[in-house]
Amino acid sequence: MTSEGDLLSQWRGYNRGQGVSIGFSADWVLQNAAAQDFDITPVLYDTEQQRAAADRAVTLLIGRLVEGTDEPEGARAQVRTWRPHALKTALVLKNQHFQEERESRLIWVGVSWPGDLKTRVSPAGLVPYRACLFDKVVINNAALHPNNCGIEEIVIGPALGRQQTIAVEALLTTHRMRLTIKRSEILYIAD
Repeated sequence: MTSEGDLLSQWRGYNRGQGVSIGFSADWVLQNAAAQDFDITPVLYDTEQQRAAADRAVTLLIGRLVEGTDEPEGARAQVRTWRPHALKTALVLKNQHFQEERESRLIWVGVSWPGDLKTRVSPAGLVPYRACLFDKVVINNAALHPNNCGIEEIVIGPALGRQQTIAVEALLTTHRMRLTIKRSEILYIAD
């Protein structure tokens, strides 16, 4: 997820500008993520912040090992409790050249594979993931969430024609949804 809903590098990287950017209510996403044991964490691009996060993870591990017993099983148990923290830290480190994305990641880390594990195909092969439902918690506040779905706006990709805006408006009308629909402000021509 990104806080930049209309960014040239994102349009180039995903569907050559021929898609939509969906803007969600941060509060809606946070509540639904928390209800399913997901964290939403900003990505760290700055090398000093990355080092500090890694240092905190190592310090936590050392502290857990000191608290553990002298028995090997006690140390293994302490490492198992530290592992989710270390994985969450590793999952939010990204090269500084991607900083303009201002990305946050939806992260779930468990101690075993969940029963509802899914997979998707990527160029690198199958990628396991756990789905996060955006309707687990429904916030009944018509003033903040008139559609009761957490979506606040849709940005139409810069390489799409006016007819796509009309199609999105028709789709929303069919579902009785009132959303802000904007066209991208990016000047972009797809190959």
